Amino acid sequence: MKNDKYVTEDEKKNILSDLLVEEEYTRGKLQAMVLKSKKLFKIKPNTGDIVFESHEYIVKEKIQLFLVARYFSKEMGIIKSDKFTLADISEGIGTKTTALSQPISHLTDQNIIVKEKNDYFVYFIRSYQIDRVIGTIYDKYVGNKENIEKTKKTKESKQKGQLVPQPSSVNDSERIEKLASDAHVDAKSLYNIFKFGDELKIIAHLEGKKERPKQIKAALILLTAYDYYYNVPEITSSELRKQLEDLGLSKTALVNLSTNIRKYNEKKQCDLILPEGRKKGYTKTKYKITRNGIEEGLKLIKEICDIQIKK
Repeated sequence: MKNDKYVTEDEKKNILSDLLVEEEYTRGKLQAMVLKSKKLFKIKPNTGDIVFESHEYIVKEKIQLFLVARYFSKEMGIIKSDKFTLADISEGIGTKTTALSQPISHLTDQNIIVKEKNDYFVYFIRSYQIDRVIGTIYDKYVGNKENIEKTKKTKESKQKGQLVPQPSSVNDSERIEKLASDAHVDAKSLYNIFKFGDELKIIAHLEGKKERPKQIKAALILLTAYDYYYNVPEITSSELRKQLEDLGLSKTALVNLSTNIRKYNEKKQCDLILPEGRKKGYTKTKYKITRNGIEEGLKLIKEICDIQIKK
């Protein structure tokens, strides 16, 4: 490029800093993690020992929550180290040492925990993985139950002819602020992407000429917004298709929506959006966003905001 200039050392560091993993938490993010954690476990104030809030956790989840609780205990000054041996973990979660090797191996392979050798092997959780760990386990054991209960109450209200209560404007504002914080954008810029209210909609123009990438991009940012604004990580197939049509995507291209989502998951080598429904064209099919999908959606929201700022 003719007009491209050499960068200074400071500019180089600033550009490369986007690669750095965030290990510090904003106040809002930390408070959100604590609110979710309280539904999963408690910490004894004198010892830092963990008390699980459910007996349903599998061993792999117990290990993660144990190391998260120990990390928090260290941050609070209750204990001096967040690194533990297999024997420590075994005692802490009440599981035999022989049952720990396979789940711990999986967790190290997934880059969630670290195996370190000093005089003996110790394990600790990567701090930047804590939010994801808490979110995933919370969604499985708490979030789904809350959504089911909400759906049940909504159906009962509709059957009785009652109006379904909507979130207050204060809660709306808090949810939008949380979405903006996690996407690393200004909250005001979100109003250029979404129309918030009883019916959340995408109003931003999505860049690109090809239909398939625009389908996936729209689905990810819409489901991410649904999760933050309504606390509902899913949308019906008919509603999603309607929203995509409103964005100018052709009905012909939308015929292959579920196939396009599956292929995108395969390309990314992880599940971002999961279809729930067996029959093709089934009107009650739902699309549910995963934790990985939300992270991808937050990145896309930031990209759109950045593009709009440059215009």
